[in-house]
Amino acid sequence: MSVSPMSVDAPSPTGYVLYVSAIQAQLPLVISVPEAGRLARMTRTRAYLAAQEGAIPTIRVGHRLRVPTARWLDVLGLSHISLPAMAEDAA
Repeated sequence: MSVSPMSVDAPSPTGYVLYVSAIQAQLPLVISVPEAGRLARMTRTRAYLAAQEGAIPTIRVGHRLRVPTARWLDVLGLSHISLPAMAEDAA
């Protein structure tokens, strides 16, 4: 899976807001539990344990366990990331 560069909003007084919409656009609506685990650098076994514990949000699609991509990115804190304002913006 290749990921294109993420877009950055215009500078604001509080900093830059980095959106991962580029990543979301390249991912399907749902992913497998092992794929969700790879996004969080988990082993396959740990990913299934996390899903069983409720740490990874899952839904059933037929007999398969799937992870809604948008919800998983929210859990990981990747729906948006605030970066501190740059020094020249603060002046």
